[in-house]
Amino acid sequence: MQMNLRTDYALRMLMALAAKEEVVSIDWLAEYYDISRNHLAKVAQDLAAAGFIETQRGRGGGVRLARAPSDINIGHVVRSLENTTGFVACMGGRETCVVERV
Repeated sequence: MQMNLRTDYALRMLMALAAKEEVVSIDWLAEYYDISRNHLAKVAQDLAAAGFIETQRGRGGGVRLARAPSDINIGHVVRSLENTTGFVACMGGRETCVVERV
Protein backbone atom coordinates (compact mmCIF):
# COMPACT_ATOMS: atom_id res chain seq x y z
CA MET A 1 0.00 0.00 0.00
CA GLN A 2 1.30 3.41 -0.88
CA MET A 3 0.08 6.37 1.14
CA ASN A 4 -1.23 9.42 -0.60
CA LEU A 5 0.49 12.77 -0.07
CA ARG A 6 -2.27 14.04 2.21
CA THR A 7 -1.58 11.21 4.68
CA ASP A 8 2.16 11.81 4.45
CA TYR A 9 1.63 15.51 5.23
CA ALA A 10 -0.73 14.64 8.08
CA LEU A 11 1.83 12.37 9.71
CA ARG A 12 4.52 15.02 9.34
CA MET A 13 2.22 17.60 10.88
CA LEU A 14 1.41 15.36 13.83
CA MET A 15 5.11 14.61 14.44
CA ALA A 16 6.00 18.30 14.41
CA LEU A 17 3.15 19.14 16.78
CA ALA A 18 4.18 16.35 19.14
CA ALA A 19 7.75 17.66 19.18
CA LYS A 20 6.79 21.32 19.66
CA GLU A 21 4.08 20.77 22.31
CA GLU A 22 2.58 24.21 21.60
CA VAL A 23 0.34 26.00 19.13
CA VAL A 24 2.09 26.07 15.76
CA SER A 25 1.04 28.11 12.75
CA ILE A 26 0.31 26.52 9.41
CA ASP A 27 2.78 29.00 7.90
CA TRP A 28 5.54 27.71 10.18
CA LEU A 29 4.77 24.10 9.26
CA ALA A 30 4.65 24.95 5.55
CA GLU A 31 8.04 26.63 5.72
CA TYR A 32 9.58 23.93 7.92
CA TYR A 33 8.56 21.11 5.57
CA ASP A 34 8.66 23.17 2.36
CA ILE A 35 5.05 22.22 1.58
CA SER A 36 2.28 24.39 0.17
CA ARG A 37 0.41 26.27 2.89
CA ASN A 38 -2.89 25.55 1.13
CA HIS A 39 -2.23 21.81 1.14
CA LEU A 40 -1.40 21.86 4.84
CA ALA A 41 -4.51 23.89 5.64
CA LYS A 42 -6.64 21.19 4.00
CA VAL A 43 -4.78 18.46 5.88
CA ALA A 44 -5.32 20.38 9.13
CA GLN A 45 -9.06 20.47 8.41
CA ASP A 46 -9.10 16.70 7.96
CA LEU A 47 -7.11 16.10 11.15
CA ALA A 48 -9.32 18.47 13.13
CA ALA A 49 -12.48 16.79 11.83
CA ALA A 50 -11.06 13.41 12.90
CA GLY A 51 -10.25 14.79 16.36
CA PHE A 52 -6.46 14.54 16.18
CA ILE A 53 -5.73 18.28 16.35
CA GLU A 54 -7.39 21.46 17.56
CA THR A 55 -7.34 24.70 15.64
CA GLN A 56 -7.09 28.22 17.01
CA ARG A 57 -8.10 31.20 14.95
CA GLY A 58 -6.82 34.74 15.06
CA ARG A 59 -3.55 36.34 16.04
CA GLY A 60 -1.30 33.76 17.62
CA GLY A 61 -3.53 31.01 16.28
CA GLY A 62 -2.57 27.78 14.65
CA VAL A 63 -2.90 24.10 15.41
CA ARG A 64 -1.99 21.82 18.30
CA LEU A 65 -2.57 18.20 19.23
CA ALA A 66 -6.00 17.51 20.65
CA ARG A 67 -4.63 14.76 22.89
CA ALA A 68 -1.36 13.41 24.23
CA PRO A 69 1.01 12.09 21.55
CA SER A 70 0.96 8.66 23.22
CA ASP A 71 -2.82 8.53 22.67
CA ILE A 72 -2.54 8.96 18.90
CA ASN A 73 -2.40 5.72 16.96
CA ILE A 74 -0.76 5.93 13.53
CA GLY A 75 -3.08 3.24 12.22
CA HIS A 76 -6.11 5.31 13.18
CA VAL A 77 -4.63 8.34 11.46
CA VAL A 78 -3.96 6.42 8.24
CA ARG A 79 -7.37 4.75 8.25
CA SER A 80 -9.10 8.09 8.78
CA LEU A 81 -7.31 9.68 5.80
CA GLU A 82 -6.87 6.82 3.34
CA ASN A 83 -9.49 4.99 1.34
CA THR A 84 -8.79 1.41 2.41
CA THR A 85 -12.01 -0.18 1.18
CA GLY A 86 -11.17 -2.97 -1.20
CA PHE A 87 -7.49 -2.86 -0.28
CA VAL A 88 -7.29 -6.55 -1.05
CA ALA A 89 -9.90 -8.80 -2.63
CA CYS A 90 -10.60 -10.71 0.59
CA MET A 91 -11.64 -7.64 2.62
CA GLY A 92 -15.28 -7.92 3.46
CA GLY A 93 -15.33 -11.70 3.07
CA ARG A 94 -16.62 -11.70 -0.50
CA GLU A 95 -13.83 -13.61 -2.19
CA THR A 96 -11.25 -16.23 -1.41
CA CYS A 97 -8.30 -14.66 0.33
CA VAL A 98 -4.84 -15.63 -0.87
CA VAL A 99 -3.40 -14.40 2.41
CA GLU A 100 -5.40 -16.87 4.51
CA ARG A 101 -5.64 -20.64 4.32
CA VAL A 102 -8.92 -21.70 2.70
